[in-house]
Amino acid sequence: MSLRAEFLALARRPDQPVAPLCRRFGISRTTGYKWLRREAAEEPLADRSRRPHRSPGQTAAEVQARIVALRQTYPHWGGRKLAKVLEREGCDAPAPSTITHILRRHGLLWRPTEAVITPWQRFEHSAPNDLWQMDFKGSVPVGAGQCDPLTVLDDHSRFNLVLANNADKTGLTVRRLLTAAFRRYGLPLRMNMDNGTPWGVGNGPARHLSTLSVRQGRALPPKPGRGGAARPGFPQPQGAGPGAGSLAGDLQPRPSARRHRHGHAGAALPDQSARLSRADRGV
Repeated sequence: MSLRAEFLALARRPDQPVAPLCRRFGISRTTGYKWLRREAAEEPLADRSRRPHRSPGQTAAEVQARIVALRQTYPHWGGRKLAKVLEREGCDAPAPSTITHILRRHGLLWRPTEAVITPWQRFEHSAPNDLWQMDFKGSVPVGAGQCDPLTVLDDHSRFNLVLANNADKTGLTVRRLLTAAFRRYGLPLRMNMDNGTPWGVGNGPARHLSTLSVRQGRALPPKPGRGGAARPGFPQPQGAGPGAGSLAGDLQPRPSARRHRHGHAGAALPDQSARLSRADRGV
């Protein structure tokens, strides 16, 4: 039995005053008599909706329908971009926060909790020396000087095969350290590294590895939409490496580029922000 039903059952007793009973349940007499009136009218005891009967400032139904349609067409656009689109279409666009509320009310906002949680998976090769990953870790202050560590990691065992200071960051020093590691652990089938120096400069490690028939993997060229190049310690994207793709191919415009709107440019389309040069205008 709920507390409200219990209150009403006790209040029906002819010898039970309402005021002490309200104090016992921790409610006001106004609330107590409200439940008594609802019971007499055979109305439900549940809380009623507090939503107003009229909302003069509510967004028009057709505008809400247009917002929903735009969101379904461009599922990654938020309230600010959708507001700009509505303004350009001549609609009385609501505030971006109102558009966000409309999207949430229609279940069109993605929440991190809705993501499918998959079991943690470790990326590793099946045997030692299948893949070594090499990288400079950046300068580290040590006492009055600094250390510039070079690391080489075996992808299967996660063992640091090389952890040495390389202050000059030259290809010859890297080659000397790799030669010592090859003599101790053997030759790897493949090595992965980024696109920085000194891997492929002059008589650097890249040429030396090629003469030893060690395959080399490189990070993909950086471009918009890619969160950075692959780093040793992380899985190399399939197809990475020399000849996997050309920079010219990466720079080709995508079909969706015309529809992309830049938030930092006032959500303007590319052709709305571009201007002809003075020479093209004949000035």
